[in-house]
Amino acid sequence: MPNQPFATDPSPRRTMRQRIAGREFYFYLLVGAVTIFVTWMAYDLWKINWYIPINYEGDAVLIASHIKTDIETGWYESQSLLGAPFGQVYHDWKSADNLHHIFASVMGTFIHSFGVVMNLYFLLGFPLAALTAAWFLRLIGVSRAIALALAVLYAIAPYHFIRGENHMWLSAYYPIPLALGVVYLIARGRPIWRADNSPTRLVSWFTCPAAFTVFALALVGTANSYYAFWIVLFIGVAGLFQLINGRRWRSFVGAVAAGVFTVLVMLANMLPDIIYSWQNGANDAAVVRYPVEAELYALKIAQLILPQPGHRIPWLNELRTYYEGTYPFPAEQPALGFVATFGFLVALVLTLYAVLTWNRGRTAGRHSELLAALGVISALTMFGLLLATLGGFSTLVSFFTSDLRGWNRMSIVLAMLSLGVTGLVIDLALRSLDQRVSLRTGLLPTISAATAVLLLGGGYLDQVAPSRVPNYSATKAAFDQDEAMVKAIETIVPGEAMIFQLPYRKFPETPPPRNNVWDTDQLKPYLHSDTLRWSGGGIKGRPTSEWSGIAAAELTVSQLATVATFAGFAGILVDQNSYEPDDAAATVNSLTETLGSPVYQSPEGRYVFFTTVSVTAGLAGTTSEENAKLGAWMVTPVLATFQPDASQGYSAPLLGSTYEPGFTLDNPRDKPVDIALTFHLSYRQGDATLRFTYPDGSTTELQTGVESKSVTLNVTVPPGRSKIPLAVRDGAAPLSPVGGDSGPIQVGNIRATDLELMKAVEVVVPTLTTVQ
Repeated sequence: MPNQPFATDPSPRRTMRQRIAGREFYFYLLVGAVTIFVTWMAYDLWKINWYIPINYEGDAVLIASHIKTDIETGWYESQSLLGAPFGQVYHDWKSADNLHHIFASVMGTFIHSFGVVMNLYFLLGFPLAALTAAWFLRLIGVSRAIALALAVLYAIAPYHFIRGENHMWLSAYYPIPLALGVVYLIARGRPIWRADNSPTRLVSWFTCPAAFTVFALALVGTANSYYAFWIVLFIGVAGLFQLINGRRWRSFVGAVAAGVFTVLVMLANMLPDIIYSWQNGANDAAVVRYPVEAELYALKIAQLILPQPGHRIPWLNELRTYYEGTYPFPAEQPALGFVATFGFLVALVLTLYAVLTWNRGRTAGRHSELLAALGVISALTMFGLLLATLGGFSTLVSFFTSDLRGWNRMSIVLAMLSLGVTGLVIDLALRSLDQRVSLRTGLLPTISAATAVLLLGGGYLDQVAPSRVPNYSATKAAFDQDEAMVKAIETIVPGEAMIFQLPYRKFPETPPPRNNVWDTDQLKPYLHSDTLRWSGGGIKGRPTSEWSGIAAAELTVSQLATVATFAGFAGILVDQNSYEPDDAAATVNSLTETLGSPVYQSPEGRYVFFTTVSVTAGLAGTTSEENAKLGAWMVTPVLATFQPDASQGYSAPLLGSTYEPGFTLDNPRDKPVDIALTFHLSYRQGDATLRFTYPDGSTTELQTGVESKSVTLNVTVPPGRSKIPLAVRDGAAPLSPVGGDSGPIQVGNIRATDLELMKAVEVVVPTLTTVQ
């Protein structure tokens, strides 16, 4: 076969322009049409309300808020309507996944409904995945009929439905086949950076292998950090194969360039987040990942080959349910589907066979090209499995970074490779049948088409579980209920009023859901208003985001409501489902005593809304300037944290580092703040004297031991970030923490009480007289 990177089978050399202009164009058109029809059937899309997200729970609410922000502001990383009064700043969550926001921002110039844009992008992911999968399958030599069926099955992989709109950036996996195409070309020793010899230079820029390599790798590097990182690893092993097997230095250098380019794309996407971290200090609490999670969320072969959860055949569903409920580490329920499982198992067998027969030489034959492609794809499948499986190379990666934990997500990469193996094996079987039996002219295409129909039909029944069909009516009811609540609030308070949300829930990723209320539920009111500002949604780990949680821990409900009014909040929204029942009743009763009767209660009883107009009218003996100062103090508290905490494991670079425990104090004000730092302290290695060094350089020493005791330190905290390091003066020297160990110095229940605020609140709040 000619050494052409875009050749799809052992046929005469053809350019991409010729293929697109010919039968390939109609092939891709048919792939897209069939996928759209299959998706329509799988999701009962005739029932959809495009203005309402398909999923209105969990992380899908977060995705919806991002898309709404993209539409309103042009980019998702800054939203003034969340995290009031300072706004939500998403730079603390470093992410290269910007492709989807680009789509939302562009579509937002034409479509102003976040629900429409969200649903449209999610559903477009199905035909896009099929089209890129079809291209990959044709690249490795799969015939059109078989490629069509397998491409559609890739688009409706169980992974796609399991992720759904909850993990929409993961379910938008359409760049993977294109990037795997680059990996395949490297593994086959074909050029990926060569320029085209087209007489039309402008055309050559867009059709040459180098242009495709840039496009494919830039796409995956901008789409998802997981997928891009894995592609870099695949590129690395393919380049090493070229260097070791054939001493092809040019291919190796090309692979290195491809890997470096992908990393640079990812870094470019994260550059604003990196700069923000440099300017404002790192926020390690924003997104917490632990090395041990690389095994908790690893890939397991049994999960891949078992039926997917919710399978339409009851006994197969029961088999999967039994496995998930009996064996440890269910992770995120990855499954390949039976068609891809066949290819996956063949790949493992072929890899083992290749190892056992490596020194027997190679035999060229009529199907040598397909056999070569089969060998490469099988080897890549094995490599992906070794990377992601429980206790595999993913565990070694976790020694150096815990940011990548969901290695079971490799299943969608393995699905593409496994379907490629399935397609090659079927084509080899059909061609062998034709060679041995001498089928009549036209019969082989007919058998191939019939095989494709059987693959697609059987695969659809296997991969599309009826339980995955959304409950559109229930989602609409919940959406409309929240819409009615927010519209009612908009009629009560001024247009750009700030609303204080209770209780405080750290955001994002604060598991588990309390009373089935996710932390993302605090974003739902924002989805229904373009003007009101909500206290929820600030990124945890910054004092200007966690202020309401700190205030709620220090102040009574009456004091909290009063000072929130001073901070400019016009109303308080209580989500009773986020409390325990007794706590919800106590909070509502206290607010009623302070603010008067609620002005709105949702019909189902979940939400209660109070206005704060009675606070100002009920105050005597205070000035608005004094009140505003109290409000400003409340929303700019000192945030105290203790590091290091290695309770879930240390990364390798820290294992050999010096154990340097201490408090970090973040003061967002431009003046020093006097606080009472209260915490529980113990020293696991026995009796000891600990020295605390204050920000001003002064020190104090405390006796401690195995028994935990409460400690209070009065500290003057300067503006910005400061430290209180701890050192052992007398007693056993501290041992550095290891995995699963939070360290010998145990600190918990940390509170940083603003002494001046508390003193002022105790004076002001008793003067309040409730105005009914």
